[in-house]
Amino acid sequence: MTDSVPTPSSGVLTIEGECSGFACASYQYGSKSTNLGYCNCITAVTEWGNITRIPNHAFRDCSKLAISAVPDGVTSIGDYAFYNCSNITLATLPSGVTSIGSYAFYNCNKIALTSLPSGITSIGDYVFYNCSNITLATLPSGVTSIESFAFYGCTNLALTSLPSGVTSIKDNTFYRCANMNLRTLAGITNIESYALAYTPMAEADSLTLPEGVTTIGQYAFTSSDDSVLKEINIPSTVTSIGGCAFHINGAVRGRTVNILAETPPILGVNDQGAYSNFDRIEGVTIKVPTGCGAAYKADESWVASGYAARVVEGL
Repeated sequence: MTDSVPTPSSGVLTIEGECSGFACASYQYGSKSTNLGYCNCITAVTEWGNITRIPNHAFRDCSKLAISAVPDGVTSIGDYAFYNCSNITLATLPSGVTSIGSYAFYNCNKIALTSLPSGITSIGDYVFYNCSNITLATLPSGVTSIESFAFYGCTNLALTSLPSGVTSIKDNTFYRCANMNLRTLAGITNIESYALAYTPMAEADSLTLPEGVTTIGQYAFTSSDDSVLKEINIPSTVTSIGGCAFHINGAVRGRTVNILAETPPILGVNDQGAYSNFDRIEGVTIKVPTGCGAAYKADESWVASGYAARVVEGL
């Protein structure tokens, strides 16, 4: 269903391009259609009118569109608004923007944002998927949710921390964000599947998760062949660890996993039914609190995974 937008005072959005022999010269808000999505002939917007909102699907798949700015009066950018607009080159967004819809800049790999407007409070699914040239070092302090795949493949994302209101890192949120070096996950309680896979945090010498983390999804910290992650420190609050959560795509390496939980976290399997939660069994030593070893060695998921045999006490 197509979104609707208010008519700007000028009434006309002027564009450039040609479709099947007729000129795409102007577009009237309030007419039958309220977007120009799927029209790959459009190359530019020369007059925006006094718009305040860019509707859902507005320029979806307009792959030839080559804009470098969004009008200052815009406060909302709808779902799929610039989806697959691979030639737009935005460096900033209007300071008044408070809402950016899901998939809004999906695969817009030429946008080069260095910051987001301070009024943003949530970042939706797939918003900046594969936007490899954005270089955000911080997110607005008011952000409380970052949804699945939001920054997937943003290889130049430069975050070192997350806003204090964010408590969950969703599926694939920061997958392959190779330059994002989070220094802490303070305040995070839930880390979902592939959330931080192939990031510097997954490939450092050691990784310490803070107290408060309860769930770690499958492949959450999976890493590449040259990973050097030798020590993993898991807090007492963790209750479940997904299949291949700390898997290395390569040869067996010595690794120590320190788990402070007195009750054994449930070990899950991946989509193919494999455990491999801490990488290859023969390359792992798992240390648990003194007096808790028997519980780990008797736990059904620990026995089934084979990791029960790698448990030693001493924390």
